[in-house]
Amino acid sequence: RLSIRLKSNSTLHHSIFLNGDAFEHDQSYAMVKAVFAALSINDYFIIYVESEIPLASGLGSSSAFIVCLLKSLNDYFSLSLSKENINDFAFKVEQQFSSIISGIDNTVITHGGLLLFQQHAFTFLKLNNPLKILLVNSGISSSTPDVLKKTRCFIQEHQETFQSMVAESNILVDQGVSALQCNDLKHLGLLCMQNHQLLQQLGVSHPIIEEILTVARHNHAY
Repeated sequence: RLSIRLKSNSTLHHSIFLNGDAFEHDQSYAMVKAVFAALSINDYFIIYVESEIPLASGLGSSSAFIVCLLKSLNDYFSLSLSKENINDFAFKVEQQFSSIISGIDNTVITHGGLLLFQQHAFTFLKLNNPLKILLVNSGISSSTPDVLKKTRCFIQEHQETFQSMVAESNILVDQGVSALQCNDLKHLGLLCMQNHQLLQQLGVSHPIIEEILTVARHNHAY
């Protein structure tokens, strides 16, 4: 969960408070400026952010911040932006900070729900039963560009192996969608573990993650 409250600021700068504390982070300020520029807003605000999303943990904290700020400004100024408008603005803002973004994070955060992303196309999935997920924070921060750089090195050195892994992953995704729609969660868990083995081959796992998985499976998680 992430929420933002805005308060007009008489000084000629923005101030950010994260969970009650002043937040000094250059990229966050740059994102704020980019969002305001995208909406052609010249006012300055104190931005109070309440967030349960850990930073640099692969959970889309930057996208969540950008989308939430756009929605807050939309409400504050009664801009009448649609969800698609907000999603488009969020994508364009994120492009200023990364040349490698898929649009997955901003799209699922803007619209909510469950999203299937295949062959550069989005499909929203509807489930007949609520899905309970245990989310465990490993406490290990990571940089998406660094992970992508590592992945590129693997692809260059093992092209045939990588293509085989992609084909296997595509099959797992199709089977996973079917398992979700049938509410076969045990089979879904098995498929997720098989997909995780592919991530291990890519070298993008971590010993702490492996330990978490071991503990979870010993306690009958799937």
